[in-house]
Order: sequence, then structure tokens, then C-alpha cells
Amino acid sequence: MKAAREKAGRAPDPQAGRRHGIPGEHLSYSQVRLYAECPLKYRLSRSCRPEFLPSYLPFGSAFHEALHEYNVSLLSGARKQHRSLVNVFCRRWLEATRGQDVRYGRGQSAEGMAELASKMLAAAIAQPRHGEILAVEQQFVVRAAGSLPP
Repeated sequence: MKAAREKAGRAPDPQAGRRHGIPGEHLSYSQVRLYAECPLKYRLSRSCRPEFLPSYLPFGSAFHEALHEYNVSLLSGARKQHRSLVNVFCRRWLEATRGQDVRYGRGQSAEGMAELASKMLAAAIAQPRHGEILAVEQQFVVRAAGSLPP
């Protein structure tokens, strides 16, 4: 904890992306926003990890991947069906939670997470489409003038 407090005042590390296989400098919007909000909160969010996995983290990742697959399928013209997207969610959920101490909120369970994802995916599919999909998660680069504050 002491090491985390000592690092707390430092800005996000733009070289972190290279260590994770991302070419060049990489800072996400959420990293910059969190640092601007509170440098200590930023640093602690990166250095202090709970000993358990809150269920909302793998849920969000798995749901995001299912929506990603859906949008890619729309872009390619081969729209994926609901059951296929639920399978994407379930596969990613199982990968993310295997061997983890997953903690659920009051009244939640693994089965309930799959049911919730199924309902949310059905709602997403039912939404009318406006416009044309040009890209899915297209990377873009913004050059910041100067440097981030210390």
C-alpha cells in the first residue's frame, strides 16, 4: 500500500501500452479522465486490486464482446441471431470467471447474469437502426498539446 501511495501523484504512464503489446503511446479516455479527476484515485485503481472478482466486471466485458460481435455482423451484412450472441456472452463469461472468486450482488447469480445478458441483448437487437455502420471500435489518435500535468 505504501508503494501505491508513493506512486499516487504520478501521471498515467504513456508507455504502459507498449508493455501490453500496444504499439506507440497509449492512454485511454478513461485513464486520462480518472487522472484528471483525482491522481490518487487513478493510481490506486491501477495498483490495489481486490482479492475477488466483482461480477459486474466479467459481465461488462462479456456483454461488450457480444455487442461487438453483433455490430461486426451488421457491418458484414451477416446479422448474428440472439442465441449466437448469448453464446458469445456465455463463452466470454466462463473464460473470465474460470478459477476466480466471483462475488455477486444481493440476489445475483451466474445464471441470473446470463438471463440478464440475454434480455439486454434482445433489447439491443430490437432497437431500430439509424444510419450506416462505418466501423466497429475504430482506433483513433489524438495528439495532446504539451504534456500531462505531473
